[in-house]
Amino acid sequence: KGLAESGKSVVTTPGGYMVDITFPVQRLLDAYKNHGASMSVVSSLRMEIPAQVIANDYGLSVAPYMLMVRKTDLESFFNENKIPDGKTSFYAAYDTESASYKFNSMRAYFLDVLDRDEQGEVVGPEDMEFALVPVDITTETVETYNSTTVYVTRCQPYLTKPTMTQLDTEHAIVCFTYSSQKID
Repeated sequence: KGLAESGKSVVTTPGGYMVDITFPVQRLLDAYKNHGASMSVVSSLRMEIPAQVIANDYGLSVAPYMLMVRKTDLESFFNENKIPDGKTSFYAAYDTESASYKFNSMRAYFLDVLDRDEQGEVVGPEDMEFALVPVDITTETVETYNSTTVYVTRCQPYLTKPTMTQLDTEHAIVCFTYSSQKID
């Protein structure tokens, strides 16, 4: 409670604290447009948020998965039993080696916002404001001759055991990769 009151980004389960963030999609759009958008191709967009266990006497650790969902869609996401779609919601597993959550597949989100921007729609706060919520992810793995695909079949609030996670949103890393071609 003290960390949250001092302005730290704290997430707890069950219930308790969530974190709201503003994703800098407008800055990405501006950078993309200013560097030859007509001949550019978006390769990837990902975000990494450092996280750590909050020191405690009860052995509570970090949440195993984090959901990043648009704030406007938060309530309907769980009420309608949705799964992360890569456009308005994303999930990341806690990576113990880097002590962070890595949201790796955000390209479709950017392309959707870019498309709407190019059609003259205003990119507003609802496109940038997200909630970070601890979740439990259920997956199904499908193997074929030459590949393995993992499908998320369920995403629900994390209720398995209590967790306390401090997110270092001030040091989050957004990696936006695209290529441009200029014709002389």
